Amino acid sequence: MIDGEALRVGMRAVMAVAAADGQIDERERGLLRAAVRGFMPGATAIDVDSISAIEPADAARRVQDVTGRERIIQAQLVMSLIDGDADERELAVIRAFADAFAVQEPRLDNLSQLVNESYLLLKLDLNRHSQMTSEAVSHAYREQGLRGVWKSTTPFLSKHAANDAELAAKYHALGELPEGTFGRVYHEHMTSRGFSFPGEPSGFPEVFMKHDACHVLGGYDTDPTGECEVVAFICGFMQTDPFWYLFMILVHMHLGIETFQDNALGELAFDADRVLAALLRGTRVAEDIYAPGYDFWALFPRPLDAVRSELSIST
Repeated sequence: MIDGEALRVGMRAVMAVAAADGQIDERERGLLRAAVRGFMPGATAIDVDSISAIEPADAARRVQDVTGRERIIQAQLVMSLIDGDADERELAVIRAFADAFAVQEPRLDNLSQLVNESYLLLKLDLNRHSQMTSEAVSHAYREQGLRGVWKSTTPFLSKHAANDAELAAKYHALGELPEGTFGRVYHEHMTSRGFSFPGEPSGFPEVFMKHDACHVLGGYDTDPTGECEVVAFICGFMQTDPFWYLFMILVHMHLGIETFQDNALGELAFDADRVLAALLRGTRVAEDIYAPGYDFWALFPRPLDAVRSELSIST
């Protein structure tokens, strides 16, 4: 998170992107309003159209902090996608700020791929830069060697490879836990939606079960907007490259461009107010529960409300 001068400059830098194509879309205004409400609660009466764009060199003079500069570029990237259309003029503006800030943000290349409709390259690049995936694979290797890596990655390559009856049975047994326990609610979350468990055909690798565990902990739905919310919630506490995840879900669920599986919907599902609220809520979580190796199984037998309280997850 950023505050003070960096926040004020960030608003003006984001406006520079919104205005790059000569008109400000209502979704772009909505993102600015949500940012004012979320990050500047004492300034809720600001007319977002009165926010003036700032030049890159001026912004660089005002913001020296590296993290603040990175967050501004990332906010600009969100703005570039919020209207559902990646634009080369917006790309040029963000590149100018990145150059002035001396910031190398990998998703800037991904925006270029979007502008050029290089969707396969985009998908490969997003997955190549995923720290979350690489750390998960590294953890699998440390725990079980090459067998662990095989088990954690082959479900992406082949439905048949996902078959692991023993693993699937462990997840089905969660349905026998008492009502109201984290594990029982997780089991109900999965079965009521027809989702496959790890070890079943079409199931995700076990290292990614934490995504649905966070749906349960945060209480977020699995519709497109809910997916954007839960990813923002995760990004609030995630310590390793959280913006990768937020950018990916924007492309996947908001623009409808497949990045990791074939359920991209493109319903402009990124509700700025709900997503920013989820992000801020995530920043208050007591620890990074998305870290590789985090032990959800120790929490599953416990009451869900108690787990939420211990992790400082507000309800």
